[in-house]
Amino acid sequence: MTDALRRRLKADPEYGFKDRATAAVAHRLLRLPKAVVQRMAAIAPVQLDGQTLDPQVQWLLQIQARAKLPPFEDLSPADARRQTCMFGTIAEGLPDPDVSTTELVCSGPHGVDIPVRVYRPANHAVPAPAILYFHGGGYVTGSLDSHDVACRLVAREAEAIVIAVDYRLAPEHPFPAAIEDGKAVFEWVTNQAEGLGVDADRIGLAGDSAGGNLSAVLCGILHDAGGLQPRAQFLIYPSIDPLAETESRTLFADGFLLTEDMKEWFNAHYMGAHDRADPLLAPLRRPTLAGLPKALVVTAGFDLLRDEGEAYAQALNTAGVSAIVRRFEGLIHGFVQCTGIVDAAHDAVIESSRTFGKLLRR
Repeated sequence: MTDALRRRLKADPEYGFKDRATAAVAHRLLRLPKAVVQRMAAIAPVQLDGQTLDPQVQWLLQIQARAKLPPFEDLSPADARRQTCMFGTIAEGLPDPDVSTTELVCSGPHGVDIPVRVYRPANHAVPAPAILYFHGGGYVTGSLDSHDVACRLVAREAEAIVIAVDYRLAPEHPFPAAIEDGKAVFEWVTNQAEGLGVDADRIGLAGDSAGGNLSAVLCGILHDAGGLQPRAQFLIYPSIDPLAETESRTLFADGFLLTEDMKEWFNAHYMGAHDRADPLLAPLRRPTLAGLPKALVVTAGFDLLRDEGEAYAQALNTAGVSAIVRRFEGLIHGFVQCTGIVDAAHDAVIESSRTFGKLLRR
């Protein structure tokens, strides 16, 4: 078990001996040699929709099933956050020491302070392109720490300053609190660009899952408001339309980390009784997508959100907005937090971050 995992489990009194023992065993099992995992997966590979599940992902899902963790929809938000924290710490890789970090606070709406973490790759240009990153977690879980390793990878490979946003979470702060926080941070970054060493003309919005939704929604809000616009959007397996009825939502509704029941649990906490066809929840339902920033949309082959993300990219292209789609066929939802145990996930974050870095500079 890594020192980071030991410290995190010891710091929270809710983690008892059983939790620590389970985490230690899972940590070891998930780091079996890749060749061993590939041989085990070859006995009964998971194939669906013309795709083959990555062997290391298959092993991860088997370990998760054997752990018999309670489903998210049976947890309180606090317990779900602890479970997410434990999973992330077990599955994440080692932080890149060549990427420095600074903790700052941005003034948000209604007198709220919004913590942000600024990631600076070694020898970056000044001023540098910047990426505002909104973590995933269904608007309910996730934090600056849960996506720390991923943000370091993005910063290094995109050769950009990454500013991770610790937006308010539901159900304590339901829709539209996270959107308000995101807009405030974008305005703060543009106003403080010189002091931050940021090129204000090359700011991108990025995020995974719920964070991808927030990025897409904010691009629409900022476009409608006029003024300085994001240069591009980087949407990683984004939630784009909560009312979508797609093939991927049927094929991957259960058994691939994010389930349909879990997704509904997240949405209920964040959206409440609000109309889910509202473009501020479903950016695919905007009256027009014309004029929005160019996009890189990344999807996972075994993800129930796959088809709506790809539909959004297609709709952007139809509206005259350049959108690149990159599907990583063997991966599942949440892969940006699995870079320490799934080689293909690590490679996917590197490849897509490099692509987005180039997109920011065009």
